[in-house]
Amino acid sequence: MQCAGHKRWIQVCWIDTCCIDYRSSAEISEAINSMYRWYQACTVCYAYLTDMSNGLNRQDTQEEFSRSRWFTRGWTLQELIGPATVEFYGDQWHSKGQEASLGTKNSLQKEISEITRIPESVLKTILLPPSYSIAQKMSWAANRETTRIEDKAYCLLGLFGVNMRLLYGE
Repeated sequence: MQCAGHKRWIQVCWIDTCCIDYRSSAEISEAINSMYRWYQACTVCYAYLTDMSNGLNRQDTQEEFSRSRWFTRGWTLQELIGPATVEFYGDQWHSKGQEASLGTKNSLQKEISEITRIPESVLKTILLPPSYSIAQKMSWAANRETTRIEDKAYCLLGLFGVNMRLLYGE
């Protein structure tokens, strides 16, 4: 498939909610330990903000964007920091394609930095996460929510360059 807004053809499309066999603890462990590297290596990451409407005026869009649940979820921290290109879509992404884009990580970096308190230099990938202290990285995740308590730690593995065996429920 051709990547919207890009001149390259995408040969592989990976969707974490569809491509991981959640019945296999080995596959879950491998995916979680590899996820950040996959995001770093991707051509583009499409972020679907289910609670965003495309039909708003510019000011209302900015306000709704800042309140999107996507910015509070633990796992989306890797989706935001890892890829060089993240393109955001709201509720009409499926029918309007590129026209429905709310913007990219680069075009919205000031707003995203204000929402997440992640420095713009990280969003620009000028300074990668290893350049930041443990305390700074932890602060980026401080107010994020996960369904499982273990995921609060697991969603940070890639940012810290850690690979470990996962033990859900332990």
